[in-house]
Amino acid sequence: MAFPSSPSNDDLHTEFGRSYQYVADTNSWRAAVTPAPEINISTVTAFESAADLPLVNNNPGDTTFVAENNSFRLWTGNGWFEIALANTAPTITAGAAATYSSNTGGGAITVSMTATDPEGTPIIWSHTITSGTVEDTTVSNDGSVFTIVPGATPATFNIAFTASDGVNIDTSSSLFTISIPFTYAGSQYGFAAGGTTNSNTPVLIIGQHSYTSDIDAVSIGNLQASARGWSAGSKSMTHGYVAGGVSYPANNGQTTIQKFKFADGTSSINTGVLTTTTYSGIGLSSDGYGYSAGGDYQLTKIDKYPTSSDTNATNIGNLTLYRKQGITSASDVLGGFGYTAGGYGGSPENLRDTLDRFPFASDGNAAGVGNLARVTMNGGGSQSTTHGYQFGGDTKNQYTNASEENTAKVQKYSFANSTIGADTTSLTASRSFFGTSTSTTDAYLIGGYSSYGPDHAGRIYKYAFASDTPSSGFVYVAYTRTYTAQGIQL
Repeated sequence: MAFPSSPSNDDLHTEFGRSYQYVADTNSWRAAVTPAPEINISTVTAFESAADLPLVNNNPGDTTFVAENNSFRLWTGNGWFEIALANTAPTITAGAAATYSSNTGGGAITVSMTATDPEGTPIIWSHTITSGTVEDTTVSNDGSVFTIVPGATPATFNIAFTASDGVNIDTSSSLFTISIPFTYAGSQYGFAAGGTTNSNTPVLIIGQHSYTSDIDAVSIGNLQASARGWSAGSKSMTHGYVAGGVSYPANNGQTTIQKFKFADGTSSINTGVLTTTTYSGIGLSSDGYGYSAGGDYQLTKIDKYPTSSDTNATNIGNLTLYRKQGITSASDVLGGFGYTAGGYGGSPENLRDTLDRFPFASDGNAAGVGNLARVTMNGGGSQSTTHGYQFGGDTKNQYTNASEENTAKVQKYSFANSTIGADTTSLTASRSFFGTSTSTTDAYLIGGYSSYGPDHAGRIYKYAFASDTPSSGFVYVAYTRTYTAQGIQL
């Protein structure tokens, strides 16, 4: 390699693709070092929209974020180019309600969810129990379809349903309540609430009698003094209710709704009022509501009040005609209807054989669906799972006929088609003005007037649904009484 003669310090010489630099201090040539080029440092800036991006004074490599479509842009020297999308969370768009409820051992609850992801990423579904305990209820899912199968144990819990794109999530929460199924029939106890003695002395004692053994009833508390007899009885899963009634000796009708606690026999408290003063009406029960229908003061009203809260009743409809005193009822919870039968009233006032029913699921008037085999008043009502029953009562109008006639007959009507069958049998004695309670297998007739004898108002009789046969009196009530609220049982 031929270097130049007489070079100066830092002179460069290039030959065969290599560069050398002269160093005067050592009078020698060494490999030249090329200085690094100057560069501009790029920046990342955020803008609301692509229209806001600057087109001048940019350096190659500058990066921006555009909020309107969550995109990143790169300045290449010739323009802004989109280089990536920011990952955004999926959104649950439909599916889960705020609350769900079912009965223990009931059918499965299905929750079908939908969600969208802006990047189109497939959704991964899951769930978390965020509060409460599921007990033996099971929760599973097949994709976006969740299945909750109630167990045999009551439970309350919250489920957070989760939609994920693998990075971000969206959740939707629901409260689930699994409760013991409501049934009008009781499995443990029946109750006699209110009434009077044969001499019209008020009875405030709440009596409780066992369904598992034929033993004497016991007193568990007292009603309020405002409503003593001719009241309308109903029930929830935890409380007995007494609505309306008459106070003695003034014989004034009442509007009071009272309840007492099954679990510990707590005496009654006032929870609200009916829409109208009344007595001698009839009570019914459905899941979540108590009802008072008909009654004195020319009433055809059907009042409804919630058993989940202490609230006044509302009027939801009317019976087909005015009926009071001895109108009886049956609650077909499975079919979803309340029935009222017989009674005294109408125009002109007389005994009635009318059989009405109204739906529990929607508010509205009752419709006539048939007639009893005979007119009757002052009897008692009960029901099995398939039939309503009309027990005893008076078959002559005690207000217009001097020779009042009590009956021991039992009438039975089908919930399926409202067919009135022939008398199934007779009670052991004619009876009227008595209360009733209902177990899963028997109707219990509590107190009342009878041709049986003076102790009749202090006895309880039962009637077997399976065989349509009555028993003799087997147990004394907590206090001798008539005009007792019907249909209260646990």
